Amino acid sequence: MSAWSTSTSKDFFEQLQKLFTRAAFQGKGLFATEGVVTLPFSDTYLLSYSSHFYEFHKSDGSVIPAWELKRGDVVKPILSSGNGLLRYQMEDLIEVRGFVNGVPDLCFLGREATSDLVGEKLSYQSLGEMAGACARGSFFLSIGDRPRYVLVCDASPAAGTSERLERMLLEHFHYRLARELGQLGESAILVAPAGALRLYLDLCQKRGMLEGDVKVQPVLRISEAELAGLAGGGR
Repeated sequence: MSAWSTSTSKDFFEQLQKLFTRAAFQGKGLFATEGVVTLPFSDTYLLSYSSHFYEFHKSDGSVIPAWELKRGDVVKPILSSGNGLLRYQMEDLIEVRGFVNGVPDLCFLGREATSDLVGEKLSYQSLGEMAGACARGSFFLSIGDRPRYVLVCDASPAAGTSERLERMLLEHFHYRLARELGQLGESAILVAPAGALRLYLDLCQKRGMLEGDVKVQPVLRISEAELAGLAGGGR
């Protein structure tokens, strides 16, 4: 069975494995309309080195070829393909986990994007990490009417999680500044009776999407009224 298995899909991939205990599973590689980056091989995702010419953009602004990658690097791929597409930079973050016979094993971490309601500039990656650290299987939602961040959980989290969440957010300079200026309200935690994923999917369907087309992201902008309606008002 082939399915997405990394980033925001990791938890769902593990749930699928529990449902189909006799099936063999293979995670999907990283593909885009413009080209292919990785192919699954055993438990690795190897660079499809013969498909295109690859360069990689590092966080320090430098660009390196594939043969200069090192274990632990977090980079964005740049594709030059045989059909004339030159140096197309993707917005996908990938981590070099190691090498197989010199070929990089690249794990997809997620899209490089930010949540920026009032200038807080919180990356999707950092929000996803904070959500995972506070309550497994949870999602952040940006609230439009009274801007704030809400962590949606499947079950009531441990005591003190709300305070821990706010402390983690305040470690980010621009979020702290927005809070001090009164542009953002204090973060909150909401328990979704039917589960965080079900709430997320229900919202997307109410907006006209088919459930099978939904790509789960760490952050979803939603109004306070929508959130209260979907969650039955439970907090």
